[in-house]
Amino acid sequence: MRRLADSGYVAGAIEIGALAFVPRPMLELGLLQPMRRVTAGTVAAVPLALRRGIAINLGGGYHHAHPELAHGFCLYADVPIPL
Repeated sequence: MRRLADSGYVAGAIEIGALAFVPRPMLELGLLQPMRRVTAGTVAAVPLALRRGIAINLGGGYHHAHPELAHGFCLYADVPIPL
């Protein structure tokens, strides 16, 4: 998670080189916070699915990320986080 403080790292993970030049506060507000909100939606969907038998997070599915590595536009691995 500390690596997400580096715009260059984020740019590489998202595969958009120009993000390396975006100030960190702008990345936080425009990219990282929204991705964390989507991840929170996946976390919230799990107990709902257990209670009702189904739940969907239309914004979720950042499945390319790994616990130790963001990859292929995915900074947060939202699927395994709630597990």
